Amino acid sequence: MRRAVSLLAAASAAAMLLPSAAGAVTVGAPLNLAANAGVNCQTFVIFGVAPGCTLFGSEAGGAWTSQTPPGSWTITRARVRTGLNVGPMVFTVMRAFRSQAGSPPAGIICCTAPSESPVFTPAPNTVNELAVNLPAVNTVENIDGEPVEVVDYLGVSMLDLNSSLPVHVATSAADPAVNASFSYFIPPVRVGQQAIQAGGRFESAVLVNGEYQPAPATTPVPETVAPVTPPLVTPLPAPFRLLPGLRLLPGGTRARLGVDAPGPGLLRAFAPALGQARAGQAPTAAASVRRKKGKRRKPRLLIPAKRRVKSAGKAYITVKLTKLGKRRLRKRGKLRLPLSVVFKPDGGSATRRNRNLTFRR
Repeated sequence: MRRAVSLLAAASAAAMLLPSAAGAVTVGAPLNLAANAGVNCQTFVIFGVAPGCTLFGSEAGGAWTSQTPPGSWTITRARVRTGLNVGPMVFTVMRAFRSQAGSPPAGIICCTAPSESPVFTPAPNTVNELAVNLPAVNTVENIDGEPVEVVDYLGVSMLDLNSSLPVHVATSAADPAVNASFSYFIPPVRVGQQAIQAGGRFESAVLVNGEYQPAPATTPVPETVAPVTPPLVTPLPAPFRLLPGLRLLPGGTRARLGVDAPGPGLLRAFAPALGQARAGQAPTAAASVRRKKGKRRKPRLLIPAKRRVKSAGKAYITVKLTKLGKRRLRKRGKLRLPLSVVFKPDGGSATRRNRNLTFRR
């Protein structure tokens, strides 16, 4: 693994430390939010089936972060707020590296899992706390004469698809999670393994935190070695963000929605055909066989749309109903469709956002 990737934003050291008992600090998200995501690790996969996933996150405004404070620590208690469904999971310490040599310093190399908790299955819809003994650091090490930043993050790994994600998705502009984001890895990263970040999500908080106790000093820290300042991690550039609201155009059979794109690329919007899974899920083997035999494709209620985005900023795309969709709208007076919006930046990987779209007669 010799590739630099961007991780989530970390706030100032003062912002990310929450006082706790006996000199400890609490690191991670507040757990008074509901785990309302209602999806499992499969939501990150366009094709195939996810065996699970690993998540960790931060809040861009500095309210909290899963990044270890400067120094050496031991995580003694870890907590997760679960959703409706639960399955086996572990708390995972994720580690990133960056060389301080050169100007500017080299990019981040991510990630390895130096330690993890025992496997446990939590109770649903509540805060679950587990006693752990997980070393965690945020320091600079001299490796073969080269100063290298070593920074750990506290995350959680779902080990199958039984668990709904312990994630709170912002529901309004005033929601505490509106500035939160997280990184995800597929498959889950187990202790001793290394992986490259698969992607990130915004306006969502991973509901995990931990109790950090200062680790006993073992060797003196050289005067030339200092904790990471400023924080190691810079914000993950948004793959793209859906703008709030949408506009039904005259006639009621067309809708216009907007995105905030990070740069030039291809923007697409579509809904699944009738009788198929939501757009983005892998087709079944039976469906593939039917297509190979030349049978008719399933009818659609929405005409797929696409447009090229020439620069970063706001961009808009218009979708319209098919003839079948128009007939159903006339008959029912209201038509609600699941919509997938996909943005593929030039030279990058596609990212999908889902929302519901309602047409009214």
